[in-house]
Amino acid sequence: MSLTRPGNRPAPKTPHHAPNGVSLRAAVRSGLLLFALAILAGCQLILPPPEHPTPENPPCLESSTPQGGATLTVTQIPTIKVKFSKELEPKTTTTEFIYLVQGDVDYSFLRDLETPSSITSTRLPFLTPITIKTVSAPGTPTELEITPIDSLRGSSTYTLVFTLNVRDKLQELGENKRTGSRPLNVCPDANGNWPGEVENYKRGESQVIIFQTEPEPPRTGIPRINEVMASPPSAISSKGEYVEIYNADKSGDLDMCGLFIRNAENTPREIIAFAKGVTKCPTIKPGGYGVIMEPDYDMTANVYKIPSGVPMYTTRSSSGSTLVSGGLSATQSVTISQGTEDVVSVSPIIVSASGTWPSSVSLEKCDPNGANQSSNWAESTSTTGGTPGAANSAKCP
Repeated sequence: MSLTRPGNRPAPKTPHHAPNGVSLRAAVRSGLLLFALAILAGCQLILPPPEHPTPENPPCLESSTPQGGATLTVTQIPTIKVKFSKELEPKTTTTEFIYLVQGDVDYSFLRDLETPSSITSTRLPFLTPITIKTVSAPGTPTELEITPIDSLRGSSTYTLVFTLNVRDKLQELGENKRTGSRPLNVCPDANGNWPGEVENYKRGESQVIIFQTEPEPPRTGIPRINEVMASPPSAISSKGEYVEIYNADKSGDLDMCGLFIRNAENTPREIIAFAKGVTKCPTIKPGGYGVIMEPDYDMTANVYKIPSGVPMYTTRSSSGSTLVSGGLSATQSVTISQGTEDVVSVSPIIVSASGTWPSSVSLEKCDPNGANQSSNWAESTSTTGGTPGAANSAKCP
């Protein structure tokens, strides 16, 4: 038998109480009862806003200079500066995950950008090539300078897209512990509240900044397809396709940049200056010639002996180096268009009686101002296979 001295008895256990003297169990029971009664009564409970998904404090886009909605110049190449709330993972701040798109971006297009796939490149004829430079120091919130490679087109909308693949810097905290790799979110408001629903954030929402460009002056010039090389000489067979343009206008210069070229009904490609990084597109003088050449044509070797000073163009493509999608073909038409309107089109089928292209030589118009019919086309007699940028050599019967 154990003895307990007086004064050494353990103090009696007392129940825990809520602040107002109600037991914790009773308080919980009452709360559940009130909740059930509220549902039965059809009351609309006011719940606190959803918490941000853990881990907290994801990166967000804080600012851009110029701000969204601003008008960008077309007389010089602009630089867009953007600042984020945190340091981003460097490998995600690349042109693989950040895009400048000419035009508005609808939701389905945006989702395709967010999950790059093999079909993405075929859906992006309006991608504007950019360079991205990180100007912030390591360990500090990321700041980027985003600059188009070429000048922008006037009277256009441009959308800068940061996909959900753009994430904050992944950091190892210890064995099997790390933080970061969270997609961008919209920054909190002035009261520190995160906008949007938790599920929207978990899905990932691309951030976009929309700009406009200065009005574009009315176009002048009258383009005519004057020569087509679809079967280049073997020495440059993989990089020698071209389409020559003749300006039939008697007074106005012709600017081909911003127009589109396609074969048959394939995806059109935008016509751009052949030279890289130019701020002003070359123009074709009245009665003059310009050449739309494959992107990788060697101007140093210049097998075709294109005269100096001829306005040179090529096409913008996110994949491949052919002049048009799939390359020029004897069974497909060649069309120049502006927006949804066709400007001029020729069809090799009516140009060649056999329906096939001659080997290693171009087809030329005998009369640049003549009709697009077989009687006005003939094979080039030039020793180089064609006469891009110069008067045609073909003689029609």
